[in-house]
Amino acid sequence: MENIFKKGLVGKEKRENFKSLSKPSFEGISNSLVSDIKSSMQSIEKSINETQKDNW
Repeated sequence: MENIFKKGLVGKEKRENFKSLSKPSFEGISNSLVSDIKSSMQSIEKSINETQKDNW
């Protein structure tokens, strides 16, 4: 991302400003993805009904 800004001739102050403003959004997206994946995996685990143990 840093290289893209440099190639676009974006100044250091604007790059730092963008990073500071976008960091909470990226963290929110990351946390949301993690919780969605966990809930999906737990849902799959609950939906599996094993009748025999085959150590698989």
